[in-house]
Amino acid sequence: KELPRQITDDEADEIVWALPEVQAMVKQMKESKEMKATPFSMITGYPDPEAEPGKPGAFYEIYVGERHDTHTVRAMTLLIDAYSGSIFVYDEASDRVIPIEQYRKQVRQ
Repeated sequence: KELPRQITDDEADEIVWALPEVQAMVKQMKESKEMKATPFSMITGYPDPEAEPGKPGAFYEIYVGERHDTHTVRAMTLLIDAYSGSIFVYDEASDRVIPIEQYRKQVRQ
């Protein structure tokens, strides 16, 4: 069965770095005098090339956070659909994955 093209690692990373939430984190780190952290992202899960669109395994998992001299701090875990580029957030409080639009509504409340 012929599957559509999956986005590349670089494309998934570009999606993450373009998010307003990530840009706000970057801005906050740059403006903070006492914080010696730098923003970073790391792909912690890669899509299965055989996974069908919308199915488990068809996502990148990306850890976004702060890198300090001695440790890292996770700000968010994002899942990027390897076919559509749709963005999901792992919600630690409810231990589930939700669309970024839902995450944004929760954060505003």
